[in-house]
Amino acid sequence: MVGSATELPFPDGEFELCFCVAVMHHIAEPSAVRSALGEMVRVVRAGGKVVVWDHNPANPYWPVLMRRVPQDVGDERLIPLGELTVGLEAAGARVISVERTGFVPDFAPPRLLGAFQAFERIVEAIPGLRRLCAHNVVVAEKSR
Repeated sequence: MVGSATELPFPDGEFELCFCVAVMHHIAEPSAVRSALGEMVRVVRAGGKVVVWDHNPANPYWPVLMRRVPQDVGDERLIPLGELTVGLEAAGARVISVERTGFVPDFAPPRLLGAFQAFERIVEAIPGLRRLCAHNVVVAEKSR
């Protein structure tokens, strides 16, 4: 199926779950992000879940990595957590979980993975540092 995130080609209430992984920063334009979030809510049934996983703009390595990967062409925008939660709520969903998780760069060299993972456990355990984790993960439930 090919379609646009701002106009999902599915009927209202078609699914129990709608999720996206590392998509919103490619949509980028604030009005389009809000539209895509609204579409995700629209296509789930009442009580269904919407999960949005995307890069955390507070993480220090994303701007560096995004300049080096071929799928990022410069039109991307890292979406703040608040924009995701407000967009989901505006579309009629209730945010039930927000997590900032991970710190290991997605392209970590295997020989450094152990050290990165140890550092990641420390970062995730300290609330003030956790805001710098690599990913924002939001789970919302469509209002009944």
